[in-house]
Amino acid sequence: MELKVIDGNHPAFIALRPEQGEPAVLRSYFLTHTGPEKMIAANANTLKQSAPAAWKVGKHRGSKLIQADDATYWCYTPGLVLPATFRIGQATWKLESADLPPLMFVELP
Repeated sequence: MELKVIDGNHPAFIALRPEQGEPAVLRSYFLTHTGPEKMIAANANTLKQSAPAAWKVGKHRGSKLIQADDATYWCYTPGLVLPATFRIGQATWKLESADLPPLMFVELP
């Protein structure tokens, strides 16, 4: 399943395109669990493994992965994380690839 990154109506923000059905559930989880590392994954532990090469931010690769109780998070830019491996109900989701600008995700009204 693919979620599309769109403009966040501010130079510092990006958002995800609204979706319907199962993609909407994935989008909602993703946005709820994305943001400042200190808030989203406060008690997480840094993993020794690096993020896959297919996960890119601008011309660079955010490499830090952290493990929390609910998910594995990718620090895609300093101080900001997004869920990379997580469960919703009985399904396990994994980020396969990403090509992101170094901006913060927000939920658009």
